[in-house]
Amino acid sequence: MYEAYWNLNKKPFEIGSDPDFYFPAEGHQAVFLKLRYLLETRRGSALLLGENGTGKSLLVTLLGRLHLEGSPLGPFFEVNMPRFGSQDLLFYLAEKVRETSSDAAKKIASLVSGAADDQPPVYKAFSTVERALTRLAAEGRRPVLVIEGADRIDDADVWSTLASLIELESEGAPLLSLLLTALPKKLHRPIPFVEDELEAAAELLPLGEEETIRYIAHRLRTAGASRRDIFTRGALSAIARLTGGVPRKINRLGDMALLVGYAEQLPRIEEEMIVNLNNELIPS
Repeated sequence: MYEAYWNLNKKPFEIGSDPDFYFPAEGHQAVFLKLRYLLETRRGSALLLGENGTGKSLLVTLLGRLHLEGSPLGPFFEVNMPRFGSQDLLFYLAEKVRETSSDAAKKIASLVSGAADDQPPVYKAFSTVERALTRLAAEGRRPVLVIEGADRIDDADVWSTLASLIELESEGAPLLSLLLTALPKKLHRPIPFVEDELEAAAELLPLGEEETIRYIAHRLRTAGASRRDIFTRGALSAIARLTGGVPRKINRLGDMALLVGYAEQLPRIEEEMIVNLNNELIPS
């Protein structure tokens, strides 16, 4: 709607995990490289902490795209919790890993309803997962199970299932790495069963004022902006202050400012508008 007015090719502040808009802030890049090294070298599993909107999903997306650069990472199996119980989680993973291997092509219905033999469905699902992971390891791949919202898991059986999966090994290295994402303040208790298997924990922190300003400039540039003065310095500082440097909040406020600026045919975005808009937005 407002792109032509501001001479943009696309909207710069869309909410989502578009890798093209990734801004390598110092803290974010350090977390990204740490997780990449850990997962690529099959050294174990990790915990990614961060408040809502700090970029956890985008970082997972970036890790998942590394295979395009020749990285052995992948495939990534993503689960948003608490979506499944322990058995459903296992059946879901069995279905997903079977998609990576034609030699394990059995319909998921046979896992759930039982086959002609005497093996329980859960056993067959686990065996399917183990065979597929073993094959991926032989091919030099590094599969990752991403559990988003790990702080919301309160089922001990789910944790037990996850522990069983990451205990699967080949030549002393795990067949599957686990990447948990969670809100730091919500993860106030020890993680049962898998805590000893976690090699590292990393936390994404909000951006500082100068990083926020560079973040906004980066997103505008990526969207095709030719002007450097769409936002005044006062407006940029106000965005940093009012959003606390949380990328999702920056995007929300920046997008609304460009829309209102277009609607009112303003030459640039001033600090007063940012303050007024922030007061009107519903807290996220």
